[in-house]
Amino acid sequence: MIASGDYSGWTQVGYIRWYDHVTVQFAQHHYAAQGDEYPTKYGTMQLVDGTVYGYGERWDPSTGYELDRINGSDFWKTAFDPFAKWSTPFVAQFDGEARYLQSDVPGNSASPTHYTDIQGQRFSDNTFVSMPCGYLVKGNDGSSKRTDGESWHDVLAGSCPDFEIYTDTAG
Repeated sequence: MIASGDYSGWTQVGYIRWYDHVTVQFAQHHYAAQGDEYPTKYGTMQLVDGTVYGYGERWDPSTGYELDRINGSDFWKTAFDPFAKWSTPFVAQFDGEARYLQSDVPGNSASPTHYTDIQGQRFSDNTFVSMPCGYLVKGNDGSSKRTDGESWHDVLAGSCPDFEIYTDTAG
């Protein structure tokens, strides 16, 4: 996800997983002038557990659009130039929306989902660079632990910026 400097807009790509539905890929865009509109595109195929997917946002300087990319291919694009609609500097984010502890975030403490190689696009030359150690911070509405004692993610010692996320307790 990338968000405007004042958090009034964003574009995101990834997967959506919710209770009693299959997990599919999705993308969503928003900026303040859209009001309550959140244009969203959903994939049509169920994702396969255990398969590695690569998600990313890429700004295309030739068109001015933000591209939602999955496994290196364009999935969708914004209908606006974020530099014209958002305040700067932009904020790169990695979020797991976790309203429902049992289903929103994949994995559990016995079998977490592993993430590697978090990157950001450098504006000066449009290249992607790995995020440095210390870039990722735990957050759960201001707390690093969930109310049930589990963590949303753990940074793996010695292998930064790799990390694991999970939901609900094992079992």
